Amino acid sequence: MNIDPVDFQGLLQAACDAYCTSYFNKYNMYPSSGRDCTHKSYKVIARLCVDHDINITDYIPTCFYLVEKERRYITPTDFAKMEFIDRYKDFKKRTKPTLSEHEFEMQRKSLYKLLLQNKLLYTTEEEALINIGTPFSSWFRVIYPVPFNEELYKYYGQLAWKELQADKGLRIYLRKTRKEQVAELERRIAIFGDNMEET
Repeated sequence: MNIDPVDFQGLLQAACDAYCTSYFNKYNMYPSSGRDCTHKSYKVIARLCVDHDINITDYIPTCFYLVEKERRYITPTDFAKMEFIDRYKDFKKRTKPTLSEHEFEMQRKSLYKLLLQNKLLYTTEEEALINIGTPFSSWFRVIYPVPFNEELYKYYGQLAWKELQADKGLRIYLRKTRKEQVAELERRIAIFGDNMEET
């Protein structure tokens, strides 16, 4: 399947972001390998996900959920294999619901830890979430705060919308837990195409 170079570069960045965020959420530290989207394995992962019609931002967190290696041995190369594509598909068939709730809770707990461990650096949730160096997905930065936060929307709104557009399972889950925030994001950018189907 052919894919636009710009879109492919976006997939590489999404893979890198998902890998680093998932690694941090699982081990409370950043990985030593795979912190740049130029890592060669991200190209393989992106191609496999495109060829098998898999959402890359769901694939990588799921792989972390399934991985059995110790932390120091995990690299993006582990997930750039058909073995993990097959394990991902099998897991999805067996567990039908996505890992959306797990991912939301992991990021919520990471935010709590970050604020607890860096009280002098971050005095509010907004300060932690607006910092691009903290390990949170754009959708979480925009959708988690109550009430809807203008500054976070300004910096992360467009990317948050794109991430949610690519993950129907996550949208369904967030409509239950953050209904007003999802509706506000749709009001400002665009309604997700399957809104009527989901509600």
